[in-house]
Amino acid sequence: MSARTRSRLADLRPRNIPLALVGILLVVVCATGSVVLAREPGTVLVAALSNPVPVGHTLDVEDLKQVEVVDAHGVSIVPADEISSVLGRPLTTSLPAGAILPASAVGQARVPYGAAVVAMALGPGRIPPGATAGANVSVVLADVESGRPASAWTATIADTARLSSESTVVSLQLPELDARDVATLPAERVSLILLSTKDQ
Repeated sequence: MSARTRSRLADLRPRNIPLALVGILLVVVCATGSVVLAREPGTVLVAALSNPVPVGHTLDVEDLKQVEVVDAHGVSIVPADEISSVLGRPLTTSLPAGAILPASAVGQARVPYGAAVVAMALGPGRIPPGATAGANVSVVLADVESGRPASAWTATIADTARLSSESTVVSLQLPELDARDVATLPAERVSLILLSTKDQ
């Protein structure tokens, strides 16, 4: 190696080391900055209105967006991870675009045209585990004499409410004509069968 080459290499070494360190520091600072920006203390993501919506409007995914706000305990909000729970439900008041969606401004889901909801108070052993809101079930009227199902109707559970250890009220959504039949059934002879995902 010539003296000229060694001299050039010696000149490069002092400059390369600081540049490398600067590069590493920039990466660390940028990464740290990203973490700080992603974790603003005391803030939460909530649902807000993308468009102005009138009272009675049924919410859909295009009406809503996520915004970050200061966490205020006790304030009526809809957390961003619960937006799906308000889709298809009507507003009880008009709201402008950009407004935070109050949980109290969301009404109960409307019953689709041609359907109806009927409530039944069922005892222990008549509602299978996992039969919660949104599940499809078969409403079975037992034949007391033979022990075999006499009649069955397919329904979707709209809601459940436990009254006591001996009774749970199940709200069932099904076609209106079927709902009229189910409403006349003796609850002590009715059981629910949870349908599989494939059946749903």
